[in-house]
Amino acid sequence: MTLMPVLGLVAGNGDLPLLVARGAKALGHRVVTAALMGETGAELKAASDVHEEVALGDLGGIHSVFKRGGATQVVMVGGFSKQRLFSRVRPDLDALMLVARLGR
Repeated sequence: MTLMPVLGLVAGNGDLPLLVARGAKALGHRVVTAALMGETGAELKAASDVHEEVALGDLGGIHSVFKRGGATQVVMVGGFSKQRLFSRVRPDLDALMLVARLGR
């Protein structure tokens, strides 16, 4: 018996996150969703085995959702409001350290 990978889904807005979750489930994968707060549709929760909302920029929170859910592969799908990016983003220390490394 081969175990299917558990798909970690960083989900933004639009139809794509729901389509990816449903497709993964149809192939036999468990789906662990880190839903960007205020961006994802309610129907995505029903298509996920684990579904938790996280703030945009909270990389530590996203990592925790996937670790608790046992995700072995991760994909980011969907968009997010640019207005939200500049007005409500709450980067955690992990996100700030990543940005600092990118600048080098």
